[in-house]
Amino acid sequence: MSSQAISPRYEILETAPSADTPPFLVSKARDLEEGRVVCLLVLPAESLGAAQADFQSAVRQAQEVEDSGILRVYDQGISEETGEVFVAREYMRGIALQERIRRIAPFSLTVAADIAASVADSLTAAHRVGVTHGDLRPLRILLSPEGQIKVADFAYGAIAASRTEDVTRLAYLAPELGPEDSSFAGDIYALGAILYEMLTGTSPLVGGTRVSSPRAINPSVPPALDGIVQKALHPDLNIRYRSASGLLADLQAVREALRAGKSLAWSPLMQKSTEKRVPRPAAAEPVLAPPLIIAAPGSITAAAQELDEERARVPVFEKHEMENRADMRDDKRREREPISVLSIATSIMFVIAILGVIGLTWYLTKFMQPPNDVQVPNLIGKTFDDAKRIAEQQHFTLVENPGSTYSDTMPENQIYEQSPLSGHTIKAEKEVTVFRSLGPRLLVVPDLVGTTQDHATQALESAKFPSPGTVAQEFSETVPSGIIIRQSPDRQSRVARNTAVNFVVSKGRQPPESPTQVQSIASGPDKVDLNWEAVTRAQSYTILRSLDGEVVTVARALAATHFTDTGLKSDTTYSYTINAVNSAGESGPSESSLVTTSPKVEVPVVLPPNTVVTPPVDSSTSPSDVTPSTDQPQTASLRQFTIEFRVPRRPRRTRHVQIEIQDTTGTNLVYDENHDAGETVSAPVQGIGHKVTFRIFLDNKLVKQQTF
Repeated sequence: MSSQAISPRYEILETAPSADTPPFLVSKARDLEEGRVVCLLVLPAESLGAAQADFQSAVRQAQEVEDSGILRVYDQGISEETGEVFVAREYMRGIALQERIRRIAPFSLTVAADIAASVADSLTAAHRVGVTHGDLRPLRILLSPEGQIKVADFAYGAIAASRTEDVTRLAYLAPELGPEDSSFAGDIYALGAILYEMLTGTSPLVGGTRVSSPRAINPSVPPALDGIVQKALHPDLNIRYRSASGLLADLQAVREALRAGKSLAWSPLMQKSTEKRVPRPAAAEPVLAPPLIIAAPGSITAAAQELDEERARVPVFEKHEMENRADMRDDKRREREPISVLSIATSIMFVIAILGVIGLTWYLTKFMQPPNDVQVPNLIGKTFDDAKRIAEQQHFTLVENPGSTYSDTMPENQIYEQSPLSGHTIKAEKEVTVFRSLGPRLLVVPDLVGTTQDHATQALESAKFPSPGTVAQEFSETVPSGIIIRQSPDRQSRVARNTAVNFVVSKGRQPPESPTQVQSIASGPDKVDLNWEAVTRAQSYTILRSLDGEVVTVARALAATHFTDTGLKSDTTYSYTINAVNSAGESGPSESSLVTTSPKVEVPVVLPPNTVVTPPVDSSTSPSDVTPSTDQPQTASLRQFTIEFRVPRRPRRTRHVQIEIQDTTGTNLVYDENHDAGETVSAPVQGIGHKVTFRIFLDNKLVKQQTF
């Protein structure tokens, strides 16, 4: 089967041998649309025949079942090229229970009970929504290396299996069912057969005869597990478990007893007696309790009178003897020292203390001791937490039934059924079983776009969703940093409770890339021209110059992609880097560009005709030493100036300063540099002639002109 033989959506990664997975051809595939690995089940086009519509309906039914112990069904379809029917379901790494039984059965009691209880829990969830499995057998139960237990192929597996001649299925098919039939009772029978096989290592169908007692083959199986298997495999539907939840409850009781080391001598098939009888020895005489005499009104006076008559019948000599002894005791008391007041007070306090202790003991015994009988209160309509508090106060045990269901009308955690009902009397610490609402099966996704990540986490928690799923980050030119840009699923979507909500958080505006194609050209002994390519998202540029390890910022906030650096040393190598800047920050420096200024060459001043340069007069030279020229009637003198100029403080940015000199030689640009706002410019210049005019330009605009 090629990667495109079924659907362009699925890429086949690995194909399993078809003999181990009847009647499906099972493949491991990648869902190219969802980006996940799935298990692909394929049936030949002719295998279903007229049952194809029933099969597809059963697949849709299986897609509605959501439980952690059931492999989810994602998709189904028919190949346009081959006509094969396929189902895409959840992929889980591991082996089938069938292979595990073949290798190590019989299992230990704990392992067998754990696997059976997990499958019974999945059956309970499916039966609750009206879905039967129909083809439950060890082949359909998968075990992962991490200990997960999941059931596969609900509903549609039975239809597919009924179209093939698979004799191994008969051992798990209830006797009242045909090959194409399925029922809740049939699923319970199949699980009983699987438990039998785990405990014995053999099939419950031997030579066409059905057996049901694993204890007959494996004597180590306790009566409790033996009774569970026999009840699940019983041919009489009135004796077989009526629901998967009942089977689950007995399996959980076995697991609990195995963990606690309790007795497993009971059996669900035995008649449970409601009272315990203690055998009486044959020769023993019956013990009669003394009669309980209840005084009738007025009988207390008669009893007192009868007691006086009894006292009167005491012999006279005994009476005199008693009186004599009493007189002797009185005489001895009178001979003793008088009793002090302190002794009397101490005795009284002692008596009072004794009476207080007796009274407190009676109070604690009467009012603090748990009662023997408890009247069950009405718990319906209360929350499960409130019911737990009531159970603690009234001394009974609250137990939640595993059959609690989802509800779109009742709030989550609200109790909607209880057993026994309110008003019944039970023994203290006995169990009261309740069913509570699990809330709506589908939840409404809250709107997270435009909020912070902390707010989104709280909103999901309030809406009963699990913690956020994938939280990605990306740059945004419009959304501030830390704000959610988009979410999946969309807001107001109705999704399953365990659906993870993913969202993308803005990282803010993206900084620009580093400038490229930086070119530096020496245009003189003190000047370098720089050029570079414009950078997307850049608002300005910063130029850094490096000489002998010292880095200097020579320009900031440049909008253009060219710059001339002046005032440099001749015949010197400089390194330049450029940063692009926007509101998100700087890009980081570009690659360094090295340039060496040209050596300084003395260029003679070219004077126009009839011009005479008169050097400055030295004080040591007398006027007679200067000989005027007779050939040129006019003398042109060399004049030196120092021009000082302060760059305006506003606006606060780097300004381009140029100084131009106009003399007898013409107009020359003698100063061209950048300066920050408020910086003072001091430039020595020279001109030739009696009239020298200088002009100062800021950013190519004339701001000052003066003539000397």
